[in-house]
Amino acid sequence: MPDILYKYLDKRGVDLLSSSRILASCPTKMNDPFEWLPAIRDEASPEEIRRMLKNPRLRALALIDGKKIPNDPKELARTVSRLKNGAKGAAADRRRTIVEYVEKRCRIICLAQCPLNTLMWAHYAKGHDGFVVGFDTAELLRACKGSRLMEVSYSDNRPDFGSAWGEDPTGEMIDEVFRAKSRHWEYEKEYRILRLPELLQEDGGKHYQPIPTSSIRKVIIGSRPSVELERELSDVLARPLFAHIEKLRVKLDPTKYEFVLSAA
Repeated sequence: MPDILYKYLDKRGVDLLSSSRILASCPTKMNDPFEWLPAIRDEASPEEIRRMLKNPRLRALALIDGKKIPNDPKELARTVSRLKNGAKGAAADRRRTIVEYVEKRCRIICLAQCPLNTLMWAHYAKGHDGFVVGFDTAELLRACKGSRLMEVSYSDNRPDFGSAWGEDPTGEMIDEVFRAKSRHWEYEKEYRILRLPELLQEDGGKHYQPIPTSSIRKVIIGSRPSVELERELSDVLARPLFAHIEKLRVKLDPTKYEFVLSAA
């Protein structure tokens, strides 16, 4: 676990400092449309359907003409055939159920391992007119009681939840979905904390995790901040409770495509 993890912010992120809270995002509202969407096939083999029918909960859910699936072998065979033909619709239903669950029950605090990532500054800190906050990882986790820190895993393939009539996902499968992203996002080197909405503060339809100011160790100002951002950060960081924070500024390396840090 890294000792310090970072949050890239635009000027709206000054609220993190002034209100001592960090945004916990709804996965379906984040900038990756694949968030929390495992692979669910639009078809199912007769063998998969027969396995599904051995699961009492799934069997009770699979109603045909308002009746539970019968035990008669011939009728059961006809039921398997009908379920196979209806797999595409069932897969869509299963995806929709996952999305609804995530929207109701899951919020994510997203953090990064590196504070000097050119693309992160461009994408999340308003093209370098923003700033980065460095957190003491252990102290932040103590504020998020009951939550785990998980490193994002990058892959070419989405987590496999099988067919429309697949078995209930295991805890290991849920963990995999929580930390899975495409390799396109690998540059982020992301870590995540999963929170339940009821454990967070709600404000304007968004959810926030209260954080102790002592968990904030660094504030790093971008290479081309606006006058407005400089003023707002200066006013907030002048408060005595932020006296412990290391204040840094990003500068361009004179010869390389790299950033260097200097005292702000």
